[in-house]
Amino acid sequence: MTVSTATGDPYFPSNGDPSYDVRHYDLHLSYKPDSNQLHGRAVIHALAATELTEIRLDLRGFQVSKVAVDRSRVAKYSVRPGKLAIRMQRPISAGSEFRVTVTYHGHPKPIPDGNDEMGWEELSDGVIVAGQTNGAPSWFPCNDRPSDKASYEITVTAPSD
Repeated sequence: MTVSTATGDPYFPSNGDPSYDVRHYDLHLSYKPDSNQLHGRAVIHALAATELTEIRLDLRGFQVSKVAVDRSRVAKYSVRPGKLAIRMQRPISAGSEFRVTVTYHGHPKPIPDGNDEMGWEELSDGVIVAGQTNGAPSWFPCNDRPSDKASYEITVTAPSD
């Protein structure tokens, strides 16, 4: 079993998890600007670099209502400050592809970053988002480490005005 909390990244050592690599994110989002309410479903396609009994995703300030992993039944999941930890009943073998689906909701907020904030920024007429340097977990669950490159497909539903 491998569960890692360090990425080896000198700037963000507690972000991400090097025990797997994300290949692709499918994000399905519904946003209500008047209440800053975000409902999301993230489907994360990944490859296990080592045997996994737990998957850790970076996510801040959301309630998680459902988690599924296609290669193993989820024994339990927990949301801790900045992390979603998913423990499987059976390990995922090193070299195996797997998919994690997370359904979540909440009121996104920017992530403090020294004297600045990153990620979600609520405006009077909507929102802007910057995923770098460490802002991605302010709006979706991810493996937030600079060396883990992935493709994205994002679908957003919002009021037409």
